[in-house]
Amino acid sequence: MKETENWREALYTKTLHDELLGLERRRKNSPDCSIAELEGTLKHLWTMEGADWLGRGEVQDLHLSATIAAHEEFLSAWKAETQSEGKAVAACSGKVVLGLGSNKGDSVTILQNAINDLRAYIARLHAAAFYRSAPMHIENQPDFFNTAVCGAFEGAPHRLLEIIHRIEAKYGRDRQSEIRWGQRSLDIDILLFGDSIIKQSDSQSLDLEIPHPRLKERRFALEPLLELEPDAIDPLSGERYADICARLSDQGVRRL
Repeated sequence: MKETENWREALYTKTLHDELLGLERRRKNSPDCSIAELEGTLKHLWTMEGADWLGRGEVQDLHLSATIAAHEEFLSAWKAETQSEGKAVAACSGKVVLGLGSNKGDSVTILQNAINDLRAYIARLHAAAFYRSAPMHIENQPDFFNTAVCGAFEGAPHRLLEIIHRIEAKYGRDRQSEIRWGQRSLDIDILLFGDSIIKQSDSQSLDLEIPHPRLKERRFALEPLLELEPDAIDPLSGERYADICARLSDQGVRRL
């Protein structure tokens, strides 16, 4: 028993701040990281690497109880959070509609590549045609290219928002330095998440409002949405988006 405790002491102390916290970061950043994966990784570390480290004599008197308690606290909290998140997922998962836009760089190629990236996260993804639209709010900038995609997303809305932000950054978007409504290489908005009505912020200040708060004002978003979901209804008012779109001016939107 003492020998077992020794190598576990070594393992926990040596890995507490890198392996375990690394796993915590990975499960937060990856929708695919599961409890089983975490526990499998830890089991491998305990039974293989810990004994090897002890055999090399790299560790001495360490604090077993503190390190095991730290791990158990981490794992317990992780399971509780995952189970709680799972309930939210069950309530929110379903068909999503995203709007995509670009007016900086090779916009058409950027949009095509972003759609392909989204296929890794959105099942049965369908994409609308591309549209070219005059800029709104700040007119002295290039025209935008816009489209929309729809499909099934199995996850919470904030998880989808995190994925979207990573894809935007991949194509050069810097949210910290950009001008609101100005040029951008890639903008992806969650237009609809099933029939959910959401207005909230999470711990990382990722503000989220669904349906998109300016969807009903934007023909460049409504036209591709209606191409994919012609019978879509505004969850807030119960009005058909087709009727809302029909009341808007053409806003310089042209289907390519």
